[in-house]
Amino acid sequence: MTERVLVTGAAGRIGGYLRQRLARPGRTLRLLDIATPEDVGADEEVVTASVTDLDALVAASAGADAVVHLGGHSGEEAWDHILATNIHGTYVVFEAARRAGVPRVVFASSNHAAGFHPAVDPVPDDLPPRPDTYYGVSKVAGEALGSLYHDRYGLDVVCCGSGRAGSAPRTPEGCRRGSRPTTAAGWSRRR
Repeated sequence: MTERVLVTGAAGRIGGYLRQRLARPGRTLRLLDIATPEDVGADEEVVTASVTDLDALVAASAGADAVVHLGGHSGEEAWDHILATNIHGTYVVFEAARRAGVPRVVFASSNHAAGFHPAVDPVPDDLPPRPDTYYGVSKVAGEALGSLYHDRYGLDVVCCGSGRAGSAPRTPEGCRRGSRPTTAAGWSRRR
């Protein structure tokens, strides 16, 4: 049986990194973006769509075993752009996964969700939100949507944070620049 993983924002920098790491025999990656990813492989399917298009996301989610949500603006933008793409788009991804019966969504959060906290090492798992940008606000909203979809619909949600998408290294360089749990770390437990 072939496993299918839908990756939103697949043509972006992080999407490119993850495509290489997610690829394996018996798995098809369904790549969704408004741009066409480079070097599409034999075990990859391309879907050209925006994360704000609910009908397209429901169709792209059909038959998927998981969604990895990377799509949206990867840094600070004007509020209306963040609201439309990062916040509403994240709602669309969760709702499409629910409607299509996808059991798990992995949401790419960011250290910007808690960026106004003083830097500490290690970063506590239960650090409360304290966003430093509109982009950070969108990540807090995404984590809250993940919590809602887990509690209301039983969707298995994993929120993981990293450094800014534009500066994400191939390997972690420390707690503030590498992958770290966000306030949503406990949502992945099944009930």
